[in-house]
Amino acid sequence: MEKEILLYSLVQKQDLDPVPTLAAFCPWQPGTVVYSGFGMEKEILLYSLVQKQVLLRIPLSHFATSLSLSPMDSLIAVGSNERLLRLIDTSAGTKQDFSGHDDCVHLCRISPSGNQLFTASSNQVLVWDIHNSDPNSVK
Repeated sequence: MEKEILLYSLVQKQDLDPVPTLAAFCPWQPGTVVYSGFGMEKEILLYSLVQKQVLLRIPLSHFATSLSLSPMDSLIAVGSNERLLRLIDTSAGTKQDFSGHDDCVHLCRISPSGNQLFTASSNQVLVWDIHNSDPNSVK
């Protein structure tokens, strides 16, 4: 007989989904790792492997389910269970939300040129123009 293990929070009184741990080497800042999910916090951290310290904390409104870094600019794309993709410019300190999925954003990838963003949910694949003034216009 199979047994099911449920994570349960007595404080929140709800089932808890495991928070994915996501990490990538930072292409625009050598010796730095960008990661999310560690410690169950809704944030992205830029951690210096050389200095052995956190360089930047970026708060998120939702847990990250996917992560991609631009090879050209200081941009981070973050997908969430709330059907949103957030594009964060770490240099300018700006954030832009992309909506259009009808389910969790399981995958996001910024193109090698840094101009397009590819996102996927359970039944949709969307391609976005990163530099378009309307973040919700899908190609």
